[in-house]
Order: sequence, then structure tokens, then C-alpha cells
Amino acid sequence: MQDQATGSARMSAAEPSQQAMEQAIVSALLADGSEPVWSRGELEAHFPNSPLVFADAFSELESAGVLCVCGEMVKVARAVRYVDELEGL
Repeated sequence: MQDQATGSARMSAAEPSQQAMEQAIVSALLADGSEPVWSRGELEAHFPNSPLVFADAFSELESAGVLCVCGEMVKVARAVRYVDELEGL
């Protein structure tokens, strides 16, 4: 039984939660020196080990208005960038 518990703990540690993935996506888009507009493919390439979690997180962020998506191009909403700048003061 202990092995099963350890095995499932390893699985959850390897697979980020959707919320953690959402935070990672927004952080990547807001990173200092990063381009303000990314392609979805570029963004996906940053998270190659969790494609399903990435897809769910991306959809949730887009639905919530956190991401602006035009075709394949992605950027954070202006309000998100503004709040990020306020937090950096």
C-alpha cells in the first residue's frame, strides 16, 4: 500500500494542477524581456510534458479574459499587464 501511495504522489508531482499551469502560462507571458505577443505553439513548447493540462488551462484563461487570442497569436490582456506593473512598484 505504501508503494501505491508513493506512486500516486509521484504522478501528481509530475503533472501540475490546472491552477499551477494557469499561473505558469501567465508568468511566461509577463516575464521581463519576453515578447508581448507569442504564438500558441511557442507557448505550448514551454510546457511539453503536460499538453492536456496546458490545453485546459489555456482555454480557462482565454474564457476568463486573461488571454487575448487572435488566430495563433496570444498575449495577456491589457488589464493583466497593468496589474502586474502595479504589483512591481
